Amino acid sequence: MAESIACFETEYGVSGMVREKKDSYEPIFIRGTAVGVVLCILAVIPTIIAESMEASDYYCGISVGLLLFILAIGVNLLVRVGMVKSSYDTLLQEGEYTKEEKLFKKKTDTFSGVYWCLTTAIYLAWSFWTMSWDITWIVWPVAGVLFVALLGVVKMVLKNGSETQHYI
Repeated sequence: MAESIACFETEYGVSGMVREKKDSYEPIFIRGTAVGVVLCILAVIPTIIAESMEASDYYCGISVGLLLFILAIGVNLLVRVGMVKSSYDTLLQEGEYTKEEKLFKKKTDTFSGVYWCLTTAIYLAWSFWTMSWDITWIVWPVAGVLFVALLGVVKMVLKNGSETQHYI
């Protein structure tokens, strides 16, 4: 049984037009991403300044509000430029939207769901059993790093399996 993935063909000339628009959007995407990241990093400066100057609670509260405002602008910028680039990639079926990547994602979705459900179950069981919530949080960073490694192994096995099927 063949796997069903969302593939489509664009009309004549559409891919060329989208490619031109994507190429002209690339500098905007790069600039928007850079500014968004810089804003997210610099957002903490008002709070650090208020704390270092031992400002009153009122000014510390204002600095936190300013932090959130600057952070919101940075995240908004990142999301907006990312959505536009993602739409171009989707139409052109590039990056994570290629037919192969979509097929791999469909195949690895089950693994991801099972992995994170098991991780949550292990975390909760360990935490409730020991009541050491101050220690058991370590499950999450370890699980995150382990997930990427295991997903790489799963993808490698899937690729080797699909190559073997082509030769048979």
